[in-house]
Amino acid sequence: MEKKIFIAGKELPEGNELASGFASHKRRVAATRAYSKDSDDDASVSVNGGIVQFPWHRNSALSTRAMTLGVFNEFTNRDEVVIGFDEQYFSIKFGGQTNSSDSLKILEESIASYQYLVQELIGRLSKAGEKARAKNPVKIVFLHKMNYSQCDSVLDFRGIERNFSSPLVSAASAAFGAFAENTAATIAENELFHPLLISCPKDNDYINRDGSLAGWICDYMNALDNLKNPLAAKDKISWIKAGSKKPGGGFRLFGKE
Repeated sequence: MEKKIFIAGKELPEGNELASGFASHKRRVAATRAYSKDSDDDASVSVNGGIVQFPWHRNSALSTRAMTLGVFNEFTNRDEVVIGFDEQYFSIKFGGQTNSSDSLKILEESIASYQYLVQELIGRLSKAGEKARAKNPVKIVFLHKMNYSQCDSVLDFRGIERNFSSPLVSAASAAFGAFAENTAATIAENELFHPLLISCPKDNDYINRDGSLAGWICDYMNALDNLKNPLAAKDKISWIKAGSKKPGGGFRLFGKE
């Protein structure tokens, strides 16, 4: 049976590989795409390659609310949500921005935007109409992909060219990790949700393989569905490294993307 999944955090088109990876594993996908102030409004929706795309104006809490409502209207049933922070993606996007106005933009887009979105999602999913899903909780996945920092450039890679994160992006990455695990803690014992914390360190085999990463996440979520007993709350708020053993045993072999 095809599941419905909403992906946010790495906007299309940069997030095409990740979204397509989920679509290839029996998921109907809705995903965020880059917002254009010239051609988009909060109600703009498009479909490309079978993926339903919603523009996300990260800087606006009201726009985030409207976008979330659009997702709920499109997908009346929601099985899985993936909220991703790709530090390398932000590092490239904000690489040369250093002044005070840039700092505010980075804070809004890489920290506050996630808080706007997650609060909207959890609030709407918690409404009375979702209580019938208690036997099949919505999986809320926090995916944290990391990157090399300025500290790494001094300690380990002096003289080697890499795309190191700026201090602001590194700080945003740390903030996402703290927000994700503490949000997971608030819903870990709620029968409507199953939080899942997935880390992808900078040296992980999946760090530049978004299609394969999506496949591994799908396999992991499928394995959760097949468990005889649900995981304990403490297990739901523990970080799982991408590529780790699936619950119930077994590893997923690397496959073609």
